[in-house]
Amino acid sequence: MTIQELYQQAIQAADPMEAIALYEQIIQIDPQNSEAYNNIGELYGSLNQLGKAMPYFLKAIELSPMNGVYYSNLALVFQCQGNVEEAIDNYTKSIALQPSWSAYNNRATLYNYRNEYDRAIADCTAALKLKGQERDVCTKAHLYATRAKAYMGMDDYRKALNDLKTGMALNPSDDIIGFYDKGLLRCNLKLGISPCKVES
Repeated sequence: MTIQELYQQAIQAADPMEAIALYEQIIQIDPQNSEAYNNIGELYGSLNQLGKAMPYFLKAIELSPMNGVYYSNLALVFQCQGNVEEAIDNYTKSIALQPSWSAYNNRATLYNYRNEYDRAIADCTAALKLKGQERDVCTKAHLYATRAKAYMGMDDYRKALNDLKTGMALNPSDDIIGFYDKGLLRCNLKLGISPCKVES
């Protein structure tokens, strides 16, 4: 079976472990195949087996050190493990090589965690200026939510409110809708805007 055929089977596999086994076959044929290593890492990550995912991401980076996606995937493992410094470092490498909304948003989230709100705002603003990622509506909505959180951390509730409204308009069924609702209420209270409108 050719590498291309193995890839097709791996992509179509319903069972992640079956897909992993197929990618392992690809590595046996082509030990320099960084994509196969990365895909195995992603599959282990989807199974929440971060310890198994990390060495595959590290190997993918070793083989293709100029691929920003691999650094972002490794950063996400560090982030899930609570290793903030290593996560930020790898997101930074990813952004330098291949800027993306998700890498910027994840790094900004970590900056918010460290109360470095100015850096979080700068990341979200830079991400929103990127071209060619307009289809990723969910991540764009998250960027506005992440920046809103930073603005709230800096007590700039007017800007936070604007970002929350923009994020909600982009993706009203988003999985962070609870954050939007709480954020809107908090901003309205801080700005003295009534959360309820009485119809006359």
